[in-house]
Order: sequence, then C-alpha cells, then structure tokens
Amino acid sequence: MLKSRKFLSPFDGGKAFIFMIAIYLLLSFSIPYLLNLFLEKGSLAYNLITSTFSIISMLVVFLLYKRNFGYKALELSSINKFPIFYLGLSLLLSAGMFLGLGFVNTAFANGLRLIGLKTSSVNIKITTLSDVILYSIFVAILPAIMEEVFFRGLLVNSLKYCKKTFIVLSVGCVFAFYHANAVQLIYQFIYGILLTALTIKAKSVIPAIISHFLNNFVVILFTYLKIDVDFFKGYIIAIGLVLLGLFVLGIAFSDKITRQKRIEQATIQPIKWFWMPNGIFALISLSLLVLGGML
Repeated sequence: MLKSRKFLSPFDGGKAFIFMIAIYLLLSFSIPYLLNLFLEKGSLAYNLITSTFSIISMLVVFLLYKRNFGYKALELSSINKFPIFYLGLSLLLSAGMFLGLGFVNTAFANGLRLIGLKTSSVNIKITTLSDVILYSIFVAILPAIMEEVFFRGLLVNSLKYCKKTFIVLSVGCVFAFYHANAVQLIYQFIYGILLTALTIKAKSVIPAIISHFLNNFVVILFTYLKIDVDFFKGYIIAIGLVLLGLFVLGIAFSDKITRQKRIEQATIQPIKWFWMPNGIFALISLSLLVLGGML
C-alpha cells in the first residue's frame, strides 16, 4: 500500500512505472495462450483484446495512485483548458513526425536486418468501416488517453521538481522502451520527448492526447484507404522537418506568444530516485523483451 501523502515524488513515479510494466508483462505472456484456444492470431477480436493490455495496466496503477494521492495530488486537473496556440502545436507535431520521421522505423528495421537481427511489425487488416471504428477506439482513442495520462500526467507530475531537461529525457526514454519494439525505439523516443515538452508548456495533457490520437488514427485511416506513402521521398521528409522545426520554435517561444507567466520552480528532487531502483528494473525487463524479439 502506498503511503498517503499530498504529492508524488520521483520514487513514486518509478514505482508506478515498474508496477505498470509488471501488470502489462503478466497479461501479455498469459492471456494470449488462452486466446489462441478460441481465436485466430491476427484476427480482429484477437488484436482488439491484446491492445487493451497496456490500457488495463495503466488504469490499475492510476486507480491505485488516485486512491492514495487523490486527483489534486496527481494534478490530473491539468486535463483542462489551454491556450488554443497549443492545439496548433499538437497538429504540427503530428504532421511533422508522420512526414518528417516516417522513414525512421523502416530505415532502422532495414539496418537491423542487415546485421542478421529479426524485426517485428504489426500488420492489421482493415477492410470495413466497422473495422475503422473499432480500431480507432481501441488503437487510437483509448491508448492516446491512457498513455498520455500515465506518461505525461502521472509520471511528469512525479518529476515536477526535477530539472526539466531530465524530465523530458527520462519520460521520453521510458515511453520508447514501453512499446517494446526495437524498430520503434528511435521514433518513439523523439516523439516522447516532444510530447513531454508540449505537456509541460501547455500545462495540460490534452494537446498531447490530440497529437497522439492523430498519429495513430492516420495509420488506421491510410490502411483502410490503401494509401501508400513513400516516406523516403526527399520532399516529404523536408516538409515534415519544416513542420517539426516550427513546432520546436513554437515551444521555445510559447511563453511569450501565449503571454503565460513562466514559473521557475526550485529543483529540490534528484531524478535518480525515479530510476533507482524501480525505473532501472523496468527498463531492464523491457530491454530483454526487445532483445528477445530480435534474436
């Protein structure tokens, strides 16, 4: 049982992360064996059920922490109004990542295969409008909400008295490894850093939720419409990088543009208590999972 306090510490964030990963791994290694008895692997029902594992894991941890710290202590009231400027930044981020860095996963996968390692990718069949709706709910909407509330809500709040550079790098790192896919590590690390920076500046997780949803939904929609984009085209990468550049400039000057007061908080908590020992243990577990998928 968590000790009742009025605020989250980095150590609490580390415990939340390893607890979530433990539940996620337990579900991922046990439930598929049962599903294989009744469902075909890769079927719609199979994919939708397995997509809920991370959602369930985060929900369990969130409810436990909410019970012990309350909504106010978690500062999930940050799911509230925010300057419209950050909606524009969330759209820039989604488009910039999709176009500018859409080639990264394929390029990294090709590199891993060249040195004799295996790569895994998720291939989903979306042929009807009902498929689009179901995948949008289970693969786009719910993950966007729960992952942002967990990573950019609970974890960022637990680190709020640490240096901002350490916050964005740490949350970006755990976000990348949480996906447990070697091919996505670079892309998700960059995306995790930028989503964290967006949340800190906007003082709300809503812009990150919107960007995250769009990032997932576009893949679903393009799969349904059979739109094949060549992400290695120079002009596509150039457009995407320009959009990402505008996003970074927007983040850098957001306080002046939105006329928000910049509040400097004293750094009173070291980031090491997030990583030692809980964050490190969770990262090792995920690293072994990633490594196992490449051998």
